[in-house]
Amino acid sequence: MLERSATPAKSAPVTAPSLAARDEGMVRKAAVDLLYFAPKLPERLRSSRALAPIITAASRLPNPISPDEPRRPPPDPERDVVLRALSFAKSSRGTEVREALTNSLEDAYALEPSVFVVAGELRPSFDELELLRATVLVGSSIAGTDKRMLAALAVAEEALGARLTPPSETLLNLTRAIESASVSLPVAPDFVAGHATRVVLEGRKYKRRTLLGSPRLRTELVMPGGETFVLYLPDAVADALPLLSSFPTVIACDVRPKEDHAEADDLALFALAVGRMLAARAVPAPTAG
Repeated sequence: MLERSATPAKSAPVTAPSLAARDEGMVRKAAVDLLYFAPKLPERLRSSRALAPIITAASRLPNPISPDEPRRPPPDPERDVVLRALSFAKSSRGTEVREALTNSLEDAYALEPSVFVVAGELRPSFDELELLRATVLVGSSIAGTDKRMLAALAVAEEALGARLTPPSETLLNLTRAIESASVSLPVAPDFVAGHATRVVLEGRKYKRRTLLGSPRLRTELVMPGGETFVLYLPDAVADALPLLSSFPTVIACDVRPKEDHAEADDLALFALAVGRMLAARAVPAPTAG
């Protein structure tokens, strides 16, 4: 135990503030594997009214290696800026995203669109034609002489050979018909769907759209609470995505009006940075007061 000094001692510098003592920008929300970021994003983050203070605050955190070592600059400062934004920023709520375009009219100075950080489950959309082709392949391997399965496969193969590709909904209905026909066969209920999904995942057969002048992957972001947004990822990130039908993610994005008439939602998110969330800090339950 330290002895009390006769004279007041000078306060020692704080090297590791407790979570309770840190401001919001100093609390790391998630561990993130950064899969992609747009080259111009770090500059936008530094000038963002909402996110720039978080980046500045996070850069003042103590060196986690040793308090005796001098802080070393990150090997890639631009990447570090993006990682700090995704790791420390509080995720925007669905209502904030919905109101983003309208609220932007109230700011007379920030003429560039705001960058939003959002988190949730990312669900890649698969190309319906490729999914049907994979389903036919799996279904044919177990059909045997089952009349119902053979009939479903025949209709699907006719659609695959058509000169004009059927609408997406028709392709999905044909896929479901094959899955339904497999119920009477001696396989697990999800055998066809599971194996077909694996085929399209391994082949990276994602639904693609050329929007804003570039090819993009059409995905969905399911936010906490269940609200779902259409989310477009740059095509360059396709090979970096895990072979999963859904995974937790944190995204820096632009909010825009929808760009595809086939979409029901009036809004679309365009990813500027894509991070796979490896771990997240639990949100404390609200206390009664």
